[in-house]
Amino acid sequence: MKTNNTTIEDRIQYFEKNYNILVDVNLVGDKSHTIRIDGLRKCRFCERNEGEVTFKKEAHAFSELIGNRTLLTNYECDSCNEHFSKYLENHLANYLGPARTFTLTKGKTGVPSYKTADESSRVDVKSGEIVVQTMADQPMFVEDEKNKLITFHATKPTYVPVAVYKTLVKMALSILPENEMDAFKTTAKWLLSTDHSKVFMRPCPMNFSFTNGLKPHPFIKAMVFKVKDLSLDVPFMQFFIAFDNFTFQITIPTEQDLRLQGKTATIQAFPSIHEVSDTENETKHALADMSDWNPVKGSKVEVQLAYEKKRCPNSNPGATAHNSRYVMRHFCPS
Repeated sequence: MKTNNTTIEDRIQYFEKNYNILVDVNLVGDKSHTIRIDGLRKCRFCERNEGEVTFKKEAHAFSELIGNRTLLTNYECDSCNEHFSKYLENHLANYLGPARTFTLTKGKTGVPSYKTADESSRVDVKSGEIVVQTMADQPMFVEDEKNKLITFHATKPTYVPVAVYKTLVKMALSILPENEMDAFKTTAKWLLSTDHSKVFMRPCPMNFSFTNGLKPHPFIKAMVFKVKDLSLDVPFMQFFIAFDNFTFQITIPTEQDLRLQGKTATIQAFPSIHEVSDTENETKHALADMSDWNPVKGSKVEVQLAYEKKRCPNSNPGATAHNSRYVMRHFCPS
């Protein structure tokens, strides 16, 4: 598969020509909603019925690590829920890495802290302020006080690319209409394999974008696109999700796409509302094949923060540690 460097108008036309919107989810507000299947419950992923498995735990359609508190399903069994939590979701958290702290992305227990591997420095979020504690002789950031900018040099925790991809596929399957699941039976079974070297289909294309600003995507938006005609040389379905400063877009792997073997299938990045109408906040895209099952260790990342004001509770000359608090203005893509 390939992607072309085209205009926003071309990207919009790509989706209008090739796809219908199958699902459009906007998680606005704090009211919980459960997507339900009536009758005897059957797990969408392992296909076991109620009685064979239990359905006691809250099953979130999208992982709590991206801030989903409100959208649940009643067709994910407790066993599969535990599997996704243990073998998949942490890889997406690690892929996002320290950016989750700086963008105030709330996980299950709030905004996660970031610590360096040797624990000599850390970043926390308290009362809406970034709190930086770092050793004076081992600074983790460079500060431009004149322009009120901080550039953090951080390291992502270890992640497995295909496990990141699987986590997004699980979210996509969670919101598909029940009558669309027949095309994804093999996909669902693939998600339950603990052996990440068993790649169901290659490549596993993922478009990732970062938009600067303070939470430019104020709520979670997710969409599933289904091809209009199987004669078109594009993937059968694509999944898009936006939250805080991030968007992800993936093809949802299915045996339907075996029809594309030997062909060059073009994919385009779905343009977010900011790319269409926002002239202030910049968006940067990256396209990657996430089919690799080898762990990625020590991935370096830079995160730039613009702040309005700074407070230094610890300002003693010669201090061995710095403790500063910053009131954020916006974030910039790294």
